[in-house]
Amino acid sequence: MLQFLSNYPWRYYLKTFFGRGRTARGALLVKEDRVSMLSPVGGKLVFSSGLRELRGAPSLTNSSRAGPGTEFRRKALADRYVNHSFEWVFVVDTPEVQIHQIDSLKYGGTRELTARRVMELVPSVLNADLAAWELVNSRLEQIEQETTPVSILLGLPKSVIKDLEGWSRHLRSTVSAILPLALVLLELSITLSPTGFHVVLTTNHTVIALTQEGEIRLITRVDPIQRLGATQIDAIIGSFGDTFPEIAQHPARFISSDLSSAELANEAKDFSIPVVSTGDSEVLDLQEMIEGYRVAPIEAFALYRALCLVPPNPYR
Repeated sequence: MLQFLSNYPWRYYLKTFFGRGRTARGALLVKEDRVSMLSPVGGKLVFSSGLRELRGAPSLTNSSRAGPGTEFRRKALADRYVNHSFEWVFVVDTPEVQIHQIDSLKYGGTRELTARRVMELVPSVLNADLAAWELVNSRLEQIEQETTPVSILLGLPKSVIKDLEGWSRHLRSTVSAILPLALVLLELSITLSPTGFHVVLTTNHTVIALTQEGEIRLITRVDPIQRLGATQIDAIIGSFGDTFPEIAQHPARFISSDLSSAELANEAKDFSIPVVSTGDSEVLDLQEMIEGYRVAPIEAFALYRALCLVPPNPYR
């Protein structure tokens, strides 16, 4: 009996009895080759990398369990209060993500984004029924807040959503949003250069956008630069510049959480226009906001921007 009493989780029940548990919002980057996290610990945002190898870490291919007995729960979430509930913003990079530009005037705000409706908006879209679809405006905000001339239609694989939601349920937590890494990096790039070209490079995608005063005017998604080649990407940028010659005077900003500044510069050396490679020095203010960011500054700041993109749930 004494052993039972000494091992009983009194701390948990006392905390939940005397005060309502708080909600901790965190961002999780989930890729095929790595998992990293940004979440609050003791009033600070802490960035942790190298979590993919922990048993129970989230995965894009299966709903791995993240219960109390797993390494992920014990190590990655060790410093959270026991009565915290978790609300996750997932940032994912998977080949099946689809990103399309559409005309907002053709979209009815009250019409559901069914697979059939998506096929009407983008006749060339593939496997429309296998994705869950969202629409955001030219500032990458929810379309309900304000309609803009350019909208971005994005499709996330239903299997990925199911796996991440299943993982969260095992942890008794909730999913606040699931965002494509390419769009999160694009939003970060736009905060650094509101007007100009943006080339976002991830393992699975290249996103090219042209923005003016923080709003997207043109956007397209193509194959990774290693597969497509710099020449074709340069040609796309040139065609964008022909459409908006006044904006084409600005340099193109390259950004990636996978490539170093030197690797970015090497990819951009043969481009026909001036190129700015986003480096760690441009996010130095992270020192005040995020602990542990030095391991991967661009990745850490991307997760921070993901949290900024998704407003907290007012009902939690």
